Amino acid sequence: MNTPKYIKLTKLRNNFRTPHFAEMLVKIHFRSMLFILLIIYSACILLYSCSLMTPIILGDGHEYLGMTVSFFNHLSPELNNIDNALRASIEKTNSAAFSASLDYAGYFKSLNGDFYSFHFWSYPLFNLPVFSILHYLRFNELRTFSITNSVLLIVCLFIIVSSSKLTDYQKLWLFLFSVFNPVLLYIGWSSPEIYSYAFVLISLVFALEQNYQASIIASSIASLQNPPIILLNFYLIFCGYKKSKLDFKNLFYLILLSSISIIPYLFYYYNYKVPNLIVSTGSSSINFISFNKLINLFLDPNCGLFPYIPLLFVISLVGLLHSFQKRESFVPSIWFILVLMAIMVTTIGNWNSGMMYINRYSVWMIPFIIVTAVHSTKYYSSTKKRNIFLLIALMSNICITGILLSDYDYTNCVRFNTLSNNIMVIAPKYYNPPYELFVERSIGHEVNYSNFNSYLPIVFTYDGEPRKILYLSNNSSVTYENSNDLLFRVPIDETKIRIFYAYNGRYLFAEGNWSGAVNLSPRSIREFTRNATDFAVALRANNGQYVCAEAGGGRELVANRDQVGEWETLRLSYLGGNNVALRANNGQYVCAEVGGGRELVANRDHVGGWETFGLVYLGNNSVALRACNGQYVSAEGENAVVANSTSIGLNETFGFIRL
Repeated sequence: MNTPKYIKLTKLRNNFRTPHFAEMLVKIHFRSMLFILLIIYSACILLYSCSLMTPIILGDGHEYLGMTVSFFNHLSPELNNIDNALRASIEKTNSAAFSASLDYAGYFKSLNGDFYSFHFWSYPLFNLPVFSILHYLRFNELRTFSITNSVLLIVCLFIIVSSSKLTDYQKLWLFLFSVFNPVLLYIGWSSPEIYSYAFVLISLVFALEQNYQASIIASSIASLQNPPIILLNFYLIFCGYKKSKLDFKNLFYLILLSSISIIPYLFYYYNYKVPNLIVSTGSSSINFISFNKLINLFLDPNCGLFPYIPLLFVISLVGLLHSFQKRESFVPSIWFILVLMAIMVTTIGNWNSGMMYINRYSVWMIPFIIVTAVHSTKYYSSTKKRNIFLLIALMSNICITGILLSDYDYTNCVRFNTLSNNIMVIAPKYYNPPYELFVERSIGHEVNYSNFNSYLPIVFTYDGEPRKILYLSNNSSVTYENSNDLLFRVPIDETKIRIFYAYNGRYLFAEGNWSGAVNLSPRSIREFTRNATDFAVALRANNGQYVCAEAGGGRELVANRDQVGEWETLRLSYLGGNNVALRANNGQYVCAEVGGGRELVANRDHVGGWETFGLVYLGNNSVALRACNGQYVSAEGENAVVANSTSIGLNETFGFIRL
């Protein structure tokens, strides 16, 4: 006869053998695996941001550092002289010193005499804990941004893997796509791209769980730095109201939670009697809205969403079509909100602002693509098929982001990438970007987005043949003229690309004036472009003396000559894409040793990366030269000419004299 103890052990043993128990073990193992991946990823990204990455001021970082310092000093975003002193000390330590004239750049005097930035201060407030720890431990405070950005990413990944309502399938792919995408390009940025990205992703994950209260809180926090995100709140309030079966009490509660979004408007109205400083200063206006900028956000080959997450973008669009067929509303609603937000983003005036390949305004749109793509794969009948599609999309993300991380070029926003160059050479009429973007990437530096006409016309040529011209028409409107010929040369030779532009009607690479570009015959344009790519110049430093290649070449460059002779004559060869090479009298090329950071010498026989300089035209016949490491050539004390400056000042400005 079996004892009660024996019967109990038998039942327990049988429970272990049930399919339900086996399924539970698999789930526990899967969740453990995700948490292990999260721990490994967290360790890697924190190590990278804490020690391996070189901290740098990018974007609007000068302002955001100022606000972070202000919160540290007196728990207020108000900037004062004490804050300026600490900020200047941090920037000087990191070789990112700004002129004292820029202490209050981006700040405006309030009605009571205090200075506040026209960018809101929620992101600096999130930076405060890390900044305080680094300051008291005497570590580099400029690492605050990269560490805070990393922590925000880790938090949103933790929310994904710890979700109890998402399926294992959803958690896996949401985690993987959130880990490997172009947001990694902004880890070191001292501006709130990752802040908005993280909270938008958190909001959408909570929306998938139908936890609309938490979703609205996260969305509202994200909107504090990027106001278009407030549109997501309206959708979430509607969903939450619908889920509560039209309970007005719940509706009131959801609206109350979303009121976090109006804090910036109340703050600025209290201090300035205007709800938004960016709008009131004219930096944002509905007059700037354009369909071209909207398309640019999604599809531009230089900075749009599609080139950087192409397959994921396609999966999301296919899911949108499937949703219409299935009469399901989630994916179409998210896409509708995304497009509305993108339209609001186009109210920004400075469109081609600093960015790391992908447009900074597109970064916080990536979670919408990730969530809709993963959600819409449920429409595929075969689990194997949808996993294959997502795996291929993930691999493309890893490859694209990995290549860009390895070629981290801070000047990417003022040059055309290979894809856009190919389009403009092969079929230029199919790519007419916003005018500001085309101008700045043609001339190699940023300009006032409302006043770039003095650089027109701009001629983009290939092998001496004009492919695209941006010019002022007879009625003073800015217009593109494109070659109608399709030029099937794949791959193209980018060294044959030449871009010519004017300043106050005078071409940098041409004799005399050239106006009314479209009235010139193709023959005269060809002759112009072919004869304007190699000529003699002299460079005059800020001290009034000319740059000289000692002994006519073979030695260092100095800026200590009173007159132009053979040694002071340099031959400029235009390499395309705003890049030039300089050749001394003996025929050898000028080189920035180790690519920059050291002296310039004229002792190279061939042109490579170290012998290539970016030419930045500053107006008034003045230029700056940028070495391949991104540092500018400077005429320092004792007349030495070195490439070690991170910004353009008087020592980096050279008079440009065509001989």
